[in-house]
Amino acid sequence: MQLHRPWVTPPSTTKAFRAYVAKLNGKTHVGYFVCSRDGDLVGVVNLNEIVRGRFRSAYLGYYAFVPHNGKGWLTAGLAAAISAAFRSLRLHRLEANIQP
Repeated sequence: MQLHRPWVTPPSTTKAFRAYVAKLNGKTHVGYFVCSRDGDLVGVVNLNEIVRGRFRSAYLGYYAFVPHNGKGWLTAGLAAAISAAFRSLRLHRLEANIQP
């Protein structure tokens, strides 16, 4: 995945993918797979290091896969994930992890 190197390295083996999914099923991480209308996997959105209690915060990370970047799919998926973070997960704050 050259689009986001060296900042993002998606899981490249079955074992690494299983570990990634297992982490997202924990209390402090939630992840979303973003798909096109055709069902192609176009990117991911992750809510990491979720803090509950009064603070209710998480770090937001996301990335698209080539050749789907620049088509708006991740923008739509990101909007849905942010909505879920504030409505379903009832978070108060998201901090975007930005890689220049």
